[in-house]
Amino acid sequence: MPLAVVPGLLLALVVNAAGAVGDLVTAGWLLTQPKQAYVNDYGDGMAIYYAENCDRIV
Repeated sequence: MPLAVVPGLLLALVVNAAGAVGDLVTAGWLLTQPKQAYVNDYGDGMAIYYAENCDRIV
């Protein structure tokens, strides 16, 4: 592998790892939300809705 490729490869690896850490943080946060929460993922953001006085969500 040419040494000129190493900086670009390292940058791609760091960006990928940062995204994975963000996913883990989001998943951990979602696990702390009530069971009645409904999450709508838009790809570049998300909306979370909470049901009130509801025993189950269909």
